[in-house]
Amino acid sequence: MPTSRPPQGASPAAVLPALLRATHLFGLALGSAFGRLRESGVTAARMFERAEESALLLRMMREAAGILGVRWDKVPERVGAQWELPGVLARRDPGLAP
Repeated sequence: MPTSRPPQGASPAAVLPALLRATHLFGLALGSAFGRLRESGVTAARMFERAEESALLLRMMREAAGILGVRWDKVPERVGAQWELPGVLARRDPGLAP
């Protein structure tokens, strides 16, 4: 887990300008994102509907994946020469090739 201590050999005075610049750049990026959101005309209610719809779809996909996983576990492994690709058997054991 990262700590808030400065890196080895760096003084707190050297870290402060970098932190201020990073905070400034983050603020610019956040302001730009909010500006684009405002220009898009999407309302908060519509964004909330999309988030709920995405959460519902995710829940349904997880449930479907669980059902498919249970069904897949019941499928027996393909064992035997009838499942081998042509030539694979010959490469494994030259004495068994036709």
